[in-house]
Amino acid sequence: MIQDQQKLTQDLLSLIPNVVREMPPISASETDCLVSTTLCLYDPTWPKSSDDTEIYCGPGGNTGTEEKDNSLMKLKLLSNEGRQEEEQYGVSTELTLFTDPWTIKKKLTISDRSRQNCLLLNPRTVHSHIVRYLPEVNQKMVHEGSGLTVDVYDHNTHTTHQMLLTKLTKGGSYVLSGG
Repeated sequence: MIQDQQKLTQDLLSLIPNVVREMPPISASETDCLVSTTLCLYDPTWPKSSDDTEIYCGPGGNTGTEEKDNSLMKLKLLSNEGRQEEEQYGVSTELTLFTDPWTIKKKLTISDRSRQNCLLLNPRTVHSHIVRYLPEVNQKMVHEGSGLTVDVYDHNTHTTHQMLLTKLTKGGSYVLSGG
């Protein structure tokens, strides 16, 4: 019966590919058998490029924070060439933590201050960011004279003021007045 089992084992082994037959026998001792419990998002068999940083996935030791810091510094430093390319294509890689709710911003100059207490605004900017989104009734109020009350935020004093938005008949500029 033992001979039958050995013959059966040999017959089965002949069907298994050579790779499996060449595997070392399983050891009964605990010292010969090691199981890896290290988790790493890196496989040492992956191809490397010359600018890859060294990664260590052992217990303790380097946790990879140095590599993260270095890669963040690379992202922060944008060359003049990179800035020119951004300007050329009208894009920016700089991120903000919030969206700015204020569509039109203007730094006041001495010519903006007048005795009439009004502020001239670029007609193209006002039309593309404000007027075209207003209901027709409000658009008529702005264009035909009576004006529309809008909220204006003063960044220096952190206050909001209600001002009147109207369109001048001469030149077509928009004017904020009052407040």
